[in-house]
This record gives sequence, structure tokens and C-alpha cells, in this order.
Amino acid sequence: MDKGSNQPNVFLDPKSSESFLPRHSDGRRDELIQHQYLRALHGYWSNPNRHPRLHGFVRGYLVPEVGDARRALQPLMLAYGFDAIERDGQVVFRMRTGESDAALSEPDLAVSDDLEARLIETRGPEAEQAGRVRLRFFESDWDHETVAEESVLPDEQTHAVSETDVALSLTRAEGRQIAERWLAEARLARDSERFALPPSRHLALSASPWPGSVAIYNSPVDGDYALNALFAARAVIGRLETPLFAAPSGRIDRGAPVQVRLFSGALSSITDAAFLSGGNLLAVGDGTPGGWELFQARDATMAGPRSWRLSHRLRGRFGTDGVMPDVWPAGSLVVRLDARVRQIDLAAGARRIARHYRIGPALRPYDDPAYVHRVEAFDGIGLRPYAPAHLRVAAEAGGLRATWVRRTRIDGDDWSLAEVPLGEETEAYRVRVTRDGTILREATVSGPRWDYGAAALSVDLSVGPVTLRVAQLSARFGAGPEARLDLPVG
Repeated sequence: MDKGSNQPNVFLDPKSSESFLPRHSDGRRDELIQHQYLRALHGYWSNPNRHPRLHGFVRGYLVPEVGDARRALQPLMLAYGFDAIERDGQVVFRMRTGESDAALSEPDLAVSDDLEARLIETRGPEAEQAGRVRLRFFESDWDHETVAEESVLPDEQTHAVSETDVALSLTRAEGRQIAERWLAEARLARDSERFALPPSRHLALSASPWPGSVAIYNSPVDGDYALNALFAARAVIGRLETPLFAAPSGRIDRGAPVQVRLFSGALSSITDAAFLSGGNLLAVGDGTPGGWELFQARDATMAGPRSWRLSHRLRGRFGTDGVMPDVWPAGSLVVRLDARVRQIDLAAGARRIARHYRIGPALRPYDDPAYVHRVEAFDGIGLRPYAPAHLRVAAEAGGLRATWVRRTRIDGDDWSLAEVPLGEETEAYRVRVTRDGTILREATVSGPRWDYGAAALSVDLSVGPVTLRVAQLSARFGAGPEARLDLPVG
């Protein structure tokens, strides 16, 4: 009975003075609610961690011919609105709930060579859409004769009909509900979108010995893990054997070669053309999610077994100059960024939220002792604004006028443009004046200029020198790295 689980102790009997409907019930017959109630009761007392993924009640189903499992399941998937997905060699069933994993806005999207724009929206031709759906099935509770139910769009003006037969036993109401859902899904499926996401949460893996393929499982808690990705190839990873000192970005670093010892793989020199096209891109860092600088090296010469000297470098690539320290010490991790380093799946709404990850041999379950357990939160560095360039001050009305040049993380290499694209929803900067880490003044401006008034400047410098810090703001990420300029007394 409809909503029978609200009051499972009552019953409906016209001949009884104790006949009642459950709370909020309309008295309709409903086998599914009985099934769900019994399943929930059994699951609670026998296995509190059980989370069934499918919901529905099958009155009867006939497999009309011998075939594979997917062909046999296809009518059920269509009728009850679920999908069969392969995950880690197993078939996983998921209901089509219509719920989204994340909300994306245009600044979250990346520019791709495969797309003409950040977002491409396509709508199918109206003439190809049927406005009437007719479903044939076996009618339950009667003589199991073949009957039909159909649904029509309110604004339908054509006579096009989409007809489908299923070997299912259904009530007429259930058949009509399925037809209505199919019609709504067909109308929604007319619209499609194509876009690309920025690379921001990449993972490089290495192990000795390499197990053949590695699986990444993740979960909000340490349990109920789901497969995130499979890695078939071992990444080229090593450590610095000599320190790598800071250098300006945007021009060739001709300093002394830095020596790297690899755990596996090899490096090689490339041509100038390949170098200027982004080749031999590497990451150096401390192993934390945000502690990485990207750089390129044209020349890679072997210095010994598994050791390489890297020279003729481009430092601070893709805005990472803003987090470049004074020195990357010996022992810092080095990763070659190629096709073997992949981005893991992470919804935009899950950024900066700690998640549990288990990483290990794909042929073993995630609770095997061979798996490594990590808890990490990712900021989504691909959304981070670059630090402003050319921060300068000049005398202005007894005070100082600070100016800088905006940088962009999107389409910034086109020299034919008078101004690089903004790359953010709005142009905004955070300006701070600090001394020994203490914030003395802070302002938000909408353009690359800020006036440091004479009175404020005099008060601040009367105590000692200060540092001017400017960061571009993003509606999705927040403040990016800061450009800094020391202002001495006098």
C-alpha cells in the first residue's frame, strides 16, 4: 500500500472498525514500498554498511532470446532508468537520479585545441524528435495480454511516434510513467555540451617493482571506496642531487646544470623548436599538492647511472613562478610531465575538502596491505590566477602610485593581441602593505593601479621599511600568488 512504511501496523479492511490508511497514504497499491521496507529492515539488522544502488520493483520479465548479459539487462535498464557501468573489471549499477556531481561556470573551463570555444552547446534538429512515445508491455494482474500506454508532449504538433516493445509485466500506471520519463529524457537529450577542464590535480606513480597497473580508489571517509582511475604506465620520477636555485621566469635560465637521479625511466635533450613548443616539461616540488614549480630543460646529459644534468632551462612555467622558493634543496622530487602523468577525477565542489585515497596494484582489492593510504585536499591549481608582473612605484602627489601588468592563465601566448584575455569573471586585485608578515593596509582595486597616499606612506615608513604585495583575485579560486616590492625608508 502507498506509504505503508509510515505505519506498518495499520491495515485497510472496509468490514473492520479498526481499518485505517497509513499516514499520508492515498490507498493505492504499491508493492515497491513493501519491498523497500523489508529490505531496509533486513539491511539495518544484518549489515549496517549496505547501500543498495538500484530501486524498483520488477513484477515479471522474460528474456526473449539467448544472448549476453548486457543485452538481457537492456530492457530493464531502459524501463527502470539505470545504467550498467564497468568499474575495475566489475559491472556497477547506478540509477539515473538527475543529480549533478558538481556545478561548473565558464571560468572553470579550459581552452582546448580540439574545441572552437570554451563551451560548445548543440541542439538536435526538431524534426528528428518524436513528440509521442508508445510503450507495449504485458499487463500485470489481469490476463497478461499485450497492452500499450503512451505519452504526448503538450506542445506536440506532429504525428511522429516512437514505439517500443518490452517483455515486462507492468501495470498501466507503471507503463504510462515509463513512457512519460522516456519522452522527458528524449527532449532533454536534444541538448549537448562539449568543454574541457583545466589540468590541476595530476598524479604521477612509480613503484619497484612496477605491478603492471595501479588503481586509485577514493572516498570522503576511510571506507566505501570507489575506483577513481587506473594507471598502466610508470611515471618518470626522481630526486634532485644538487640544489636548484631561484631564477627569473620568462627567459632562459643559463645557470649551472642541476643534477637529477631517476628512480626509473630516462631523459633526453631536445631541439630548440621542441623546447619552445613546451617539450621536456618537468615538475619539481616537496610532494605536497600545491608545492610544485614547473620548468623545462632543453639539455639533458647523462652524468652516471640513472643521473642526469639538466641545463638551458625555462623556470616558473604556467604561473608557478609565484610559488618558486629561493632554492629547491637536494632531495626535492622531480617528475617528468608526459602522458603517463594523468589528472584524477575530482568534482569542482570537492576542491579543498580532504578525501581518502588508496593506491595500489589494480589486481588486488583496495584493502590489501600493498595499498598506500593517503588523505589529501586539492585546491585546483589550474584555476589559480598568475602573479602580476612588473610591479613598480613612482612618486605621485607626495605619495606613491603603484602599477603592474596583468597576466592571464588562458590564451596568453598570442602576441598579436593588444591585451591578453582576462581569464577571470572580473578584473580585481588585492593590495597589501606588510611589515615582517603583519598586514598594515589592505585594499581591493579593479585595475592595475593603486595610490599610496602621502599621509599613509609617511606613517608606515616612520617605523621602518614595508613590503607592497599585489595578487590577482579569482571568483572561483581566491587570491593567486603575490608580486612583491620592498619599499625602503627615505
